[in-house]
Amino acid sequence: MNGLTLTVHRATNQIGGNCIELATGEGRVLLDVGRPLDAPKEATGLLPQTLNLDRPVDGVLISHPHQDHYGLLEELPASWPVYSGVSAGKLMHLTASIFGTAPVRNYRHWSGGNPSKWVVMIRPSLIRDFASKGVAPNEADAWSYSQWRGYLEQPDGVALKAWFDEGGARSVHLHTSGHASTADLKAFATAISPKALVPIHGMAWDTDRDGFENVVRLTDGEPLAII
Repeated sequence: MNGLTLTVHRATNQIGGNCIELATGEGRVLLDVGRPLDAPKEATGLLPQTLNLDRPVDGVLISHPHQDHYGLLEELPASWPVYSGVSAGKLMHLTASIFGTAPVRNYRHWSGGNPSKWVVMIRPSLIRDFASKGVAPNEADAWSYSQWRGYLEQPDGVALKAWFDEGGARSVHLHTSGHASTADLKAFATAISPKALVPIHGMAWDTDRDGFENVVRLTDGEPLAII
């Protein structure tokens, strides 16, 4: 392998619009090709200018089906293969059919792993769908409620809790937001102890990095030689 270079084409100092490249002399892959959150609805030509469209890629890996992570797929060459999880691919197809916000591609998929280890999102309105397929929680399951505990005292919360309680599922309350907390990010960074920590998908890395070691700040499009 002739060296490995990391280029964050977009996301070094903003949330959304992620586009990250890992390249060697033999090939390259992209992680996400997101639409900027502040882009006007009808705007086009939003790919980062530093992304070379003339050089083929071995794959575009979509981390998850949010527009700020895959919303510019329609601007990539049609010959570039796109990889996602199976369910993520279905959701992107569904979004395209409803809103026309992404091309209908033949997504390539990686394995979903062992179904006994899957994590499934559930809300009260979905209980009926699970029940119609004979799916119900049991003592082998566990469920985590990630919103404010007070919602469990409202009608939808009461129904949700009762559904799990009837099956004997274990429960835990773990309040989360859309992104990891600063404390969780610090714990993760400490655990992996990287030689270089390149932050993305945030706006405060130049002013609030206490507790993070070996931070390397890049600008959009700036290559970093890893090997």
